[in-house]
Amino acid sequence: MISLNNLYYVLYTLLFKPCKVEIGFFYPFGRTDYDSCMINAYNDTTVMPSDLKFCLFYDQEPLLEKNIHELIESTTNTTRSAVNPDDVCMFGNSEISEYKTEICANHNFVDFYYFFHGLLCTYWFIDVKYFKHINHPIQNDFLTMNHLCTNDRSYRLTLVAELIENNLIDKGSVSLHLFNDSNSELKHELFNFDSKLSKDAKKLIYKNIMPLTANLTIDTAHGLGQMSADFDQSVYEMWQSSFFHIVTETVFYYDKLHLTEKIFKPIVARRPFILCAAPGNLAYLKRYGFKTFDRWIDESYDVESDNDLRIKKIVAEVKRITEMSPGDKEKMYNDMSEVLDYNFNHFFKNFKEIVVNELLDNFKLCVDQLNSKDKSRYYDSTAVNFESARQILLS
Repeated sequence: MISLNNLYYVLYTLLFKPCKVEIGFFYPFGRTDYDSCMINAYNDTTVMPSDLKFCLFYDQEPLLEKNIHELIESTTNTTRSAVNPDDVCMFGNSEISEYKTEICANHNFVDFYYFFHGLLCTYWFIDVKYFKHINHPIQNDFLTMNHLCTNDRSYRLTLVAELIENNLIDKGSVSLHLFNDSNSELKHELFNFDSKLSKDAKKLIYKNIMPLTANLTIDTAHGLGQMSADFDQSVYEMWQSSFFHIVTETVFYYDKLHLTEKIFKPIVARRPFILCAAPGNLAYLKRYGFKTFDRWIDESYDVESDNDLRIKKIVAEVKRITEMSPGDKEKMYNDMSEVLDYNFNHFFKNFKEIVVNELLDNFKLCVDQLNSKDKSRYYDSTAVNFESARQILLS
């Protein structure tokens, strides 16, 4: 089984090194600042060839940097100098967006897309296969975990404010980290002209969130931070303690298809979910073979482009489900069991193969594109043992 800390090394050894392509990536996980971008981390050559080319991985987070050119030129580590943008030939990423397409076009990068979090989650959550399958008693109607809640994640404030406005907050397990007791971060968000919150959303938040005197917590007052996929048996049981999950993804405001480990928590816990994300991401998940719950839940929110209205549609469904009788909820859950079991089994079987095959196929396409556009050198994909790489990544 491959760990997060070794993923880039494995990809470098299996794919990039045989093609004589170096890599750059961010470390520790979740960082996107210039000083955290590691270049040539695995190259044991003391003298770098003048024509060395790189794949820059920006796959852990959505692409929100305004100037990738500046990122590359500012990239340093303790032993090697900054990289010229012209040396970057491939751009490793985990999103589908026009912005990503523009980055690749503007900087002459070959687009190397793969489902980073999907692949990592098949390793992160592997232990679930060995947990005894028990239907733990359902303690409440829904679970929604919201650690970061300002800047690009400020929509989570709107969601929780809507839950409070609709008298739903006591129906579920809700976390909301307001950073400090004085709510200074919250105040900054509400009075910041650059905030992505609408005026109506700010009014709703001011009414319902501002009076809170402490963070809303579920299991701990301190989130797990950058390793939010960490879990044990007790955390897994917490995921199973609610009827359904409201998954608040990383990307909400931007026109991107980008999913993280968050969406896979209800899947491995065999729980239904409502996805609070940018439009189209529910359909994006289906592309990878997962089923959703449109037979029981109105999922039209996934095509709603208005941010406030998308949240209102989600909360309306939450309200409808919570107001169902216990007998109707039990029947709904039993009716959903086929989909829940399917998603669980798909995650641990076919999904991993789909993601790995996509990664390898896209890498082959990238090498072909490089050879087509760069006549000054040859990237030899025949030096890669793709079948061996497939077996290692699937292990």
